[in-house]
Amino acid sequence: MSTATAALGTTMRRGDQVAVTLATSLAADDIIDNAGDNLFAAGDLVRFTALTGGTGLTALTKDYYVIAANLSATTFQVATTSGGSAVDFSADITAGTVVLVGAAIAQIQDVTGPALSTDTDEITNHDSPGGVEEFIPTIKRTGEITFPLVFLPTNATHDATTGVINEWEDKSLTGFSLRYPDNSGWNFNGYVTGFSQTAPVAGHVAGDVTVRPSGAPTYISNSVAT
Repeated sequence: MSTATAALGTTMRRGDQVAVTLATSLAADDIIDNAGDNLFAAGDLVRFTALTGGTGLTALTKDYYVIAANLSATTFQVATTSGGSAVDFSADITAGTVVLVGAAIAQIQDVTGPALSTDTDEITNHDSPGGVEEFIPTIKRTGEITFPLVFLPTNATHDATTGVINEWEDKSLTGFSLRYPDNSGWNFNGYVTGFSQTAPVAGHVAGDVTVRPSGAPTYISNSVAT
C-alpha cells in the first residue's frame, strides 16, 4: 500500500522568532517555567532551540504546541498536537530557550524547493586509475524556495508592514518552517529575495515569492510524532 503524502495543506511559517528563556522546571508536574514574562498563547507553535534536561522533549528538530493548561505569565505546557495532552518530560529542565515559530503565510499555492545540490571540483590527474575523471565535493547549495500565493493586500503575512514584502524591503534574515500535511518538512533561515505580481484579465491578483535559504536547512521527518 502506498504511503505517499498528499501535498494539499502544506504550510510555510515565517516571522521574527520571539524567544523565551527557561528557568528550572520540575519533571514532576510537566510544567515549564520561564525566567521572564511568558509571551506565548494557547495554540502557538514553538520550538526549543536549547535545552538542558527535559528528557522526553526534543530541541531543534521538533515543534510543539502551547496548550491552555497551566498557561500563565511564568508557566506553560506543550503538546505534540494542537490542543493535545501535555508532553511528559522525565528529567528536570535546568536551562533552555524556546521560540515562537511564527505565522503561516496565507493562501500559498505550489511550493517548489529546497533544491539541494553539491558543487564539485575536478581533480583528474596523470595518476587517476584508468584515466577516468575524478571529483571532490565542495560547496553545498540549497537553491531557492518559490511559491505563488493568492495575494491579499491587507494580510499581515503579505503586506509591506509585517509580511513578505516587508521581508524583501528589510533584507532581514528570517526563520522559516515548511511543513507538509504529515508534519514532515524543513526548518531554515533565509531571505526573501524576490516578489512579483500578476493580474490576468481572467484571473486573480497573484504574488510570486522567492526565498533563498542561508545556511543548512534542517529536515524534519515528523515534527509532531510521539
